[in-house]
Amino acid sequence: VLEFNKPEQVKHIAMLEEMNKKGDFSYVGRKDESTEKFYNGDCAMTTASSGSLANIREYAKFNYGVGMMPYDADAKDAPQNAIIGGASLWVMQGKDKETYTGVAKFLDFLAKPENAAEWHQKTGYLPITKAAYDLTREQG
Repeated sequence: VLEFNKPEQVKHIAMLEEMNKKGDFSYVGRKDESTEKFYNGDCAMTTASSGSLANIREYAKFNYGVGMMPYDADAKDAPQNAIIGGASLWVMQGKDKETYTGVAKFLDFLAKPENAAEWHQKTGYLPITKAAYDLTREQG
């Protein structure tokens, strides 16, 4: 259940309102309207998936940094870490053995260190295996 009237949410929305009044925050839309504003320098900061890093590298013509999302220490029940999410592949039940053999080969292909490392490096998504992470570190 998504709730907006708990103390933590009210505090956060009030903070955004105050930042907006001072000119430190501007809401520009529900989708990716802030992306162009970030690329052209109208916006100093944006939030995005690690999967956005490839585009940021290509379009942001300035030095930038990447950091973790902040959290409110008063929100005791909330996880205080980044939740890994994003794109997913699903294997559904009810298919024949030949289909699952093909799926297994495809997933094996994706998990090969060189393929997983390249995907990570070109997209910004987190590497899906430790071997892909290690290969990326070796490659610099």
